[in-house]
Amino acid sequence: MKHGLRPSLWGMVILLAGCGVTGQGPGDEADLVDDAWRLYRQERFEEAAQRFGELALEDVSLAESYGGLGWSRLRLLDPASARSAFQSSLIDDPQWTDSRAGELFALRDAGGSADVLLSRGRSLLHDEPTWRFSQETRVDWRDVQILMAQVFFYTQRFDSCLSRCATVDDAMSLSRADTLSWQGSPSFETALLLELERLTVLVSD
Repeated sequence: MKHGLRPSLWGMVILLAGCGVTGQGPGDEADLVDDAWRLYRQERFEEAAQRFGELALEDVSLAESYGGLGWSRLRLLDPASARSAFQSSLIDDPQWTDSRAGELFALRDAGGSADVLLSRGRSLLHDEPTWRFSQETRVDWRDVQILMAQVFFYTQRFDSCLSRCATVDDAMSLSRADTLSWQGSPSFETALLLELERLTVLVSD
């Protein structure tokens, strides 16, 4: 979370064809999108996904409509459909960081390639190092750093993982020299995993 829209997403769009939002002028589009995001912020993700799907079908603010659909599907644990929606969003606005980040998280959850995840994570943080999701401010650049740290750990690039962890928590004191006393850990790798788990929980709270 792979390349194409899943049949379930097409089915949803077809079902929505009869209940769109035709006849809206440009001045109404922002309100329509805001209403859909309000559902998302209220954690009514099924309703938000349906509403964003309707807006996308009617060509209303395509980058945000597909982006909102992607985030809603991501919260509904459907990374494949989420990624397809983010890809559609990025066709309309290739630089919108909210959709770039969402597509990165969807790709991770779908078991994407480590090299692709790292490349896209680096690119996102290079372009917007202090990114914060506009609709859910607890989701931010630190989540991207943790994602990259996880990839580095599970591909056994432990020093790179440590570096990413330290970016999230600059007070972290773990080093290769002191692991024998670090929470009783027998190895640097075990100590690093404990720190990575701690930071994952910290960032998600």
